[in-house]
Amino acid sequence: MLSLGSRTLAISLVSGLMLLAPSVARAKPGCSKLAVEKSVGSFIRAFNAGEAAAAARRWAPEPAFEWYSADGPGQRLNAAARDRGSLAGYFQDRITHREQVRRIVFKVNLDPRRGHGGFYGVLRRRADDLTPTIYTYKGVVDCSSGRPWLIVWSMAWRDRPL
Repeated sequence: MLSLGSRTLAISLVSGLMLLAPSVARAKPGCSKLAVEKSVGSFIRAFNAGEAAAAARRWAPEPAFEWYSADGPGQRLNAAARDRGSLAGYFQDRITHREQVRRIVFKVNLDPRRGHGGFYGVLRRRADDLTPTIYTYKGVVDCSSGRPWLIVWSMAWRDRPL
């Protein structure tokens, strides 16, 4: 049997946990390194398989989508990079050029406060209009809704050897 002091402490602890429960439920889900890896990997696999619509489905809808940018052949910069509505068409155009991307280096940085996973690295792009070329890339996966969505991707020609 618990003493009066022990019962009071137990009731206080349970009451405190109940007060915390709503704030825990409202916490943003976070990204794991595995969630970021899977999200980026599934996008690249769909793109390389020539599935423009499937590749575009890996991207967040408006207003969460921020940009997809690339230089060189298939340039997509500034306002065009921020246009979510043209993303599937852009992917289809690059697929028509038989573009393929292959990750060489892939690193992840997690931002638990925002529920985001940043990534960066080095990849190789090649297409009918692009000889195999090394690019640096970076991006963001947003996991705050509970489902990982790509929201940012930027890749640029790397002008020096690895």
